[in-house]
Amino acid sequence: MTMKNSFPIISIIVPVFNVGKYLEKCIASIVGQTYTNLEIILIDDGSTDNSSQICDAWAERDSRIRVIHQKNSGVAAVRNKGLQAATGEYIGFVDSDDWITDTMYQDMMDGILLTNADAAFTGFNRVLENGEQIIRQYKMNGLCSRDEALLSVFGGGYFVTIWNKLFSRDICIKNGEIIRFEPFLCGEDEHWLIRVLQNTSKVYLIDRAAYFWQIRDKSITYDRYSFDRRLDVFRVKRANCILLQKENADVFQAAVVDQYINMYTTLVDAYLHKSRGACNLMKKHFKDYRKVYLTSKESLLSKCKKLLVESMIRLHLPIAIVKAIDHVSG
Repeated sequence: MTMKNSFPIISIIVPVFNVGKYLEKCIASIVGQTYTNLEIILIDDGSTDNSSQICDAWAERDSRIRVIHQKNSGVAAVRNKGLQAATGEYIGFVDSDDWITDTMYQDMMDGILLTNADAAFTGFNRVLENGEQIIRQYKMNGLCSRDEALLSVFGGGYFVTIWNKLFSRDICIKNGEIIRFEPFLCGEDEHWLIRVLQNTSKVYLIDRAAYFWQIRDKSITYDRYSFDRRLDVFRVKRANCILLQKENADVFQAAVVDQYINMYTTLVDAYLHKSRGACNLMKKHFKDYRKVYLTSKESLLSKCKKLLVESMIRLHLPIAIVKAIDHVSG
């Protein structure tokens, strides 16, 4: 399908850093979209492998591709650079080790134009290094309100990520300025997403997987050994709760449930790292949010199951729970 010039331009921002093994597949999946009115912005964040050369080679083959080379600055700075460079009426993000179906942007744009929505979400699957796919379940579909969209990212299966979504440029601006990514070590996209969604009125949800999230052992998201990143995830989720405190009660409760589980896992890590300051911080926020969490709509069994699973994942269940209970109640 060939798009006419009257169709809106979608600017797709792709941060690139040492992903030579995956980059060809990622770019090919974007270039091969049935929605062709694209501006593809590849930002090479100081790669030391062959990623830079791959970007440049693709730019020579497709005039829609722009490549920006820069010194390593981190993913938040890269995405901010992409937002500054983007000229499209709509903005999408793809991580450079992932890939998308050939109709993903066509499907999301069709939904937006049909319903006059501000954004569109699509489903995604996780892909392990061995190729196995973990299929997610989606509880919501079709046009929804802002509050329903916020609920969909916390508990509806669409997740607090930006790469399986398409945004109108208008909702990415507040007080005349583009909403920037904050320089968190991890979770910067989640906080940006919540701030952008607060500007929406309607969102179109597609309950089938069109995005494939490659899980890498050494990816930033799955670096289980970085306590600094764990603390930044806590800070992001705390900031989300503050932002949503005056929103719909169900939305606020969903954010608190998400944060409460995170506080527990952060407390476990704080004990392991002997960080008294972090332990005290978690204790304070347990107290602040305990009532909201315990009275939320999620079942007690579900809450306990989440805590148990997170404990077992970290293999610290016996001693961590004893210490956590002691500090939380002390």
